[in-house]
Amino acid sequence: MYWIRMVYFLTFLLLLFAHNNAELTANELKMFNVLANRVQEQANSIKVLEKKFDNVEKEMERQKEINRELGHQLESQKTILSQFRANGNQEVLGNIKEGNQNNTRIVWHEKEHVAFSAFLTHTIYNLGPGQIIQYGSVVLNEGNAYNKNTGIFTVPHDGVYLFSYACEDYHNHQIYADLMVDGSLYSIVLEGPSSAHNMGTNVVILRLKKGQAVWIAIDAWGRDNILQNGASSFSGVFLYY
Repeated sequence: MYWIRMVYFLTFLLLLFAHNNAELTANELKMFNVLANRVQEQANSIKVLEKKFDNVEKEMERQKEINRELGHQLESQKTILSQFRANGNQEVLGNIKEGNQNNTRIVWHEKEHVAFSAFLTHTIYNLGPGQIIQYGSVVLNEGNAYNKNTGIFTVPHDGVYLFSYACEDYHNHQIYADLMVDGSLYSIVLEGPSSAHNMGTNVVILRLKKGQAVWIAIDAWGRDNILQNGASSFSGVFLYY
């Protein structure tokens, strides 16, 4: 605005000067007219520039608003990352915007990947009542909740789990095997007697709490103490919360 005022002021002075000097020659008047036109052109150019500056300022304000929104999103992601680290990398949370609802929901959990399967590496003799069967050959152990050295599965988090186990023997024996949770009986398998290979299997679905222990043990009702390797197995998988 300052430059426009200056241009108008100069134009006014030129016209006034031309009016008060009637004795000016035709060439001088022509020169003044040319100069006045140029001053007017400069004034118009300045108007265009000011309009562009206004547009630039509006765009800068829009970018500032976008930056503020991105800053809020970044702070939200930092909070999620802090929670992720605080939880020992047990779960990953994701935020999904669905339409204009901006609903936040859990989209994936690393801790959902819990599954194991193991079987005996050798035939076990001299089994006694309450003895835990240690399935030493691990086929799968996602989540590392099964301990092959103890034969115990430790529940990593609350939820519903499925377990299956099998006992095999090729002798004319009879064995009872129990699925135990913290020392309480939840399922039983009977194997034998038979003159050929014989197997007992069972499947059980349980709702468990984090930290509970699950294992297979010999029941006191079994009359014999031999369990064959290979087909004797113990498996489990997390189903849902």
